[in-house]
Amino acid sequence: SSPKIQVYSHFPGEYGKQNTLICHVSDFHPPDITIELLKNGEVLPETKQTDLAFEKGWHFHLTKSVSF
Repeated sequence: SSPKIQVYSHFPGEYGKQNTLICHVSDFHPPDITIELLKNGEVLPETKQTDLAFEKGWHFHLTKSVSF
């Protein structure tokens, strides 16, 4: 099935303050998926990704984040 994608920041945006961009992808199957976080078309370095996890019915979820 198609994934559900949520993109948000950890804290409300405030100019000049450190924050984290979070991309949570859920409700997908099969578990073969790649998440890339981009800025101006370039893949952001130093991203962190959770382990692939699943829920009832074999629907998977994964989260990737990066500080900015």
